[in-house]
Amino acid sequence: DDMIIIRGVNIFPGRVEEILFEHEGVTPHYQIRLFRDDSLDKMEILVEVNEQLFFDEMKKQREMVDSIKEDLRSALGINVGVKLVEQESIKRFEGKTRRIVDEREI
Repeated sequence: DDMIIIRGVNIFPGRVEEILFEHEGVTPHYQIRLFRDDSLDKMEILVEVNEQLFFDEMKKQREMVDSIKEDLRSALGINVGVKLVEQESIKRFEGKTRRIVDEREI
């Protein structure tokens, strides 16, 4: 497992995956995006959800996002952005899945 360090906190993608999969409607495809906003490192997780949830009412989507964010904050100790996306919208790779996209400049 690759370890990510965000604002001094060690984060394991496997733990993120465990938390995501506890939520009904989440598919096995997600991507962790790391970026900088001003000088602060941030993390956003793109989460593919099944079609029914994606096209369901906005209130249910908002509740799911809030629930995932709270579970991640509680388990990881930092606030993480969460964005629900349609199925098949996260690029698939041959071989090993690429879960982390690091857009931070060194």
